Formats: sequence, structure tokens, C-alpha cells
Amino acid sequence: METYLPSGMKHIHALTIQANYELRIDLEDFENSTAYAQYGTFGVGLFSVDPDDDGYPLTIGDYSGTAAVVLPLECHVMAHQGYRFD
Repeated sequence: METYLPSGMKHIHALTIQANYELRIDLEDFENSTAYAQYGTFGVGLFSVDPDDDGYPLTIGDYSGTAAVVLPLECHVMAHQGYRFD
């Protein structure tokens, strides 16, 4: 796992610094109820001088959607802003 994670994060970092990306997560429960969460900003290590040393921090922002009504706060991606993948 130690060799896989940094390699994968390097690829995600390389993709997300090339342009502005959004993240959309669609949810469906066992009763076919649906919700979504959309984030207007998404990237990994966007503002890092050395993302490998910084742990590829997660950048997300500008939430919109219907998932806020069905998910507890700790499940929201915004609660993980700045999360380091190291």
C-alpha cells in the first residue's frame, strides 16, 4: 500500500493541476432515494510547493446539492478540506 498511494496521488495531482475541476458525488440508498453533492473546486496538492512532502492536501469548495439533508456533518467532503494523504 505504501508504494501504491503515493503513485496514485501523483497521478491525481498531475491531473487536477492542469485545469479547474469539479467533484460530484451521487448517492442512492436501498429504497432508491437519491441525493447529490457537488463541489465547485476539487484538487489534490493544488497549492503545494512540494505536494509529496505536504501529503497531497485535498482542496474542495463551493458545495451545492441535496446530500446535506441526508448526511451527518462528518460525512461531508468539506469536513475533509486540507486532508493529507500521507
